Amino acid sequence: MRYMRIHKCILLLLVAIISSPLSAQGEGQVYQEELNRLNREIKLSQDSITYLLEEKPEVQNKLFSFISDSDQSLQATEANRASLKRSQNILLGLVIICVIILLTFFFMKSGEVKQIKTHKRQEDKLKSMLSRLIPESQVDHLLHNEKVDPVMWKECAIMFIELDELAPYNSPQHRLEVIDHLFQVAENLFKEYDLQKIKTSGQQILAVCKKGRLTPVQQVEATVQCAVKLRESLRYVKDPQMSIRVGISYGDVISGLIGTEKVRFDIWGEDVNIAYRNVQYAAAGKINMSKYVMRSLNKSKYTVEELGAVEIKEGQKLDMFAV
Repeated sequence: MRYMRIHKCILLLLVAIISSPLSAQGEGQVYQEELNRLNREIKLSQDSITYLLEEKPEVQNKLFSFISDSDQSLQATEANRASLKRSQNILLGLVIICVIILLTFFFMKSGEVKQIKTHKRQEDKLKSMLSRLIPESQVDHLLHNEKVDPVMWKECAIMFIELDELAPYNSPQHRLEVIDHLFQVAENLFKEYDLQKIKTSGQQILAVCKKGRLTPVQQVEATVQCAVKLRESLRYVKDPQMSIRVGISYGDVISGLIGTEKVRFDIWGEDVNIAYRNVQYAAAGKINMSKYVMRSLNKSKYTVEELGAVEIKEGQKLDMFAV
């Protein structure tokens, strides 16, 4: 019945809308008759609808069912819209959270990369410093294991270089400049001839030429040629007041680190002692060598001087040769 009242109100409103301008215009009887006719038609339509609803309740039920379904559909649509909006809000929240997580991860990763680069620079700097004290081949082993186990190096050319002062220097600065220059030249020659500096001590340098891909003859040739080039470099030093003596031998050595607070890398072996004896007995500007080194040397390049058997200890003699 509520819907019937609504219907009636709509019809009356329609009549009021139509009748208002007609009465306002005051067009007379024609308009009044037309209005009456319209009222009768509306009344008939109203009665017809009322009769139809009273005589055929199934129509009324269908109408109410349609209205109810429409109302439920509208409510469901509203509920779906609200649910969709909630889903959109949840999705937006998840996207924001993911962006925050990604940004956090990015900044953390950037920080880690920066730390890794800093650590790498520090490691490279440490390696550079250590390579000045010990052979580069031992640096990585020392950094990862904090120690260097003794290693046997077989078939090495061993060379001692000693700087000899021919006359006193006028100033310590000039003396140091000459020594530093010769040491730098020696290190550059070591790289050129594939020698490995073991240590420097005072005015002495100890280096070896390990076998690697070289033959013993090539090792000896590289070592002697390095010594000759170093001797010749003195010609280009202004007022050097210094010469070099060299001792070379060939054989096996043991390499390793000694000391705890002041660690030092060194090599040991009988052939190390022979090289040292050769440099001790070498004359200024001479390169002394053992018999094995002399035999491996290319005689067409060098003039070899036989020094004979030199007594190095009581009852112990050593054959020496010089170039």
